[in-house]
Amino acid sequence: MNFPIRPLAVALLGASLAACVHAPDGSLPKAALDEALTMRPDAVPAAVEQELLGGRSTAAAPSAEPRLRRFNIAANDVEAADFFNALASQHGFSIAVHPEVRGTISLNLSQVSLADTMAAISRLYGYGIEQQGGVYQVYPNGVRTRTFSVNYLMLSRDGLSQTAISGSSLSSGEDGNSAGNSSTRINTESSNDFWADLESALGRLIGNEDGRVVVTNPQAGLVSVRAAPDELALVEDFLNRAERQLKRQVILEARIIEVELNDGYEQGIDWQHLSRGADTGTVPGNSGNYLNPIANLVSAGGSFQSYVDNVFTFSDGDFTSVITLLKTQGEVNTLSNPRVTTSNNQKAVIKVGTDEYFVTDFSLTTTTNSATSETTPDIELTPFFSGISLDVTPQIAEDNKVLLHIHPSVSEVSDVTKIIQFGDSQAVALPLASSTIRESDTIVEARSGEMIIIGGLMQEKQSSSETGLPILSEIPVIGQLFKSQKIGNQKSELVIMLRPVVVNENTWQTELQRSRDLLEKWYPPLPEPFTSLHSGIR
Repeated sequence: MNFPIRPLAVALLGASLAACVHAPDGSLPKAALDEALTMRPDAVPAAVEQELLGGRSTAAAPSAEPRLRRFNIAANDVEAADFFNALASQHGFSIAVHPEVRGTISLNLSQVSLADTMAAISRLYGYGIEQQGGVYQVYPNGVRTRTFSVNYLMLSRDGLSQTAISGSSLSSGEDGNSAGNSSTRINTESSNDFWADLESALGRLIGNEDGRVVVTNPQAGLVSVRAAPDELALVEDFLNRAERQLKRQVILEARIIEVELNDGYEQGIDWQHLSRGADTGTVPGNSGNYLNPIANLVSAGGSFQSYVDNVFTFSDGDFTSVITLLKTQGEVNTLSNPRVTTSNNQKAVIKVGTDEYFVTDFSLTTTTNSATSETTPDIELTPFFSGISLDVTPQIAEDNKVLLHIHPSVSEVSDVTKIIQFGDSQAVALPLASSTIRESDTIVEARSGEMIIIGGLMQEKQSSSETGLPILSEIPVIGQLFKSQKIGNQKSELVIMLRPVVVNENTWQTELQRSRDLLEKWYPPLPEPFTSLHSGIR
């Protein structure tokens, strides 16, 4: 026998269904990533492919490429024209020889293809050899003109990273009152004008004798070179390598976090303790033992490696794991989570914050006439940036190691009012800038997927809190007797984590899957809703 559902059960069921409807479950981004993971570019429909094949089954198509014909060649001081004609007639190739081809050829090659043979002759003897369809054309040794396609943007980029520490020092001279300035400054400049650099490099490669010349057309993406055939082969190889290197890309994923240090870590994060790996111990300022989380990472293949003080690489490349380690030494706050993709040797800049204008120069101009004098202030304003900036320049090696110039900066700008007196009874209040800056400038190398960690950027803030008895503390004058004020210092350390990933054939697919896994972690599947509730007695 079944009874109606109790009101309480109905209320619980309604709340459960409402939560399923209104709570964010990440279904939309999950569906978009699932669709992107299953997409294949330039897919040909099966019906169209069958039509193009003339009704033949795709399974019957041969999968292997035809084998190249290979043969042996032996020649000793053979006239060049006779050599090419004999090569064409004996092996059934189509070779057209220019009537001005001169010289003799000596070769002893074993099991080579026709393409390898022609390439070797062109490099050794300087003949111009080109393949047009199924015909090889042989030109005499001399300067010729050839045009190459180069796909690159028509632009130039200039970058500057500056880290400066300025100050003053007093020194006594003969009069005992001389003063001097001292400063420490690092200027890192990058200038990229691809087309101008390319024309200069090719010009040095072929020289300028006998009418040799290089002409670039950035708008059309063309380079015309007039040079000898062997030099044109060098130019072609240079352009292919340069274009391949220039178009390599790297994904830069960063975390900029601030760790408010616990008691016992006044000297900063204990990186040596974190990097020891499988040890156990007691966290200073806390009671009880703990298992250092780095032990699990090291046993799974991750490891810390220190290059210089407070600059590490972590082979596992997992931000979450390192953040878990840092939580053992203080409260972790994420300031920025930037991610950008850039090309080889191109500076990537990320900037988040605000610009505010402050007075940086002040002068007075006095105008006097026969009756009165008037003083006019002349004020110069300069913008000051307050926020987070990060600029990174990567250089990608053949083995996917990345050499990085990293310049992070976190600045906080506040107002400071200064009163300047001028004249007998005149004064002006100037809003000046007081800035607190934490920045670093370093060059470090890491493998693709490794994480670079920069630490040691500490700051101390003074905090105050006031407590008091309700009502009594609000009484004028005597209310101060019922209040208490607590002043303390809080130390924090800025940590920059950067993970470069070189883009290869399957990198984008891997990054999509990684984002999909993160969504699954942030939005776990919701439990199945109840379809029915039954209660009763038998």
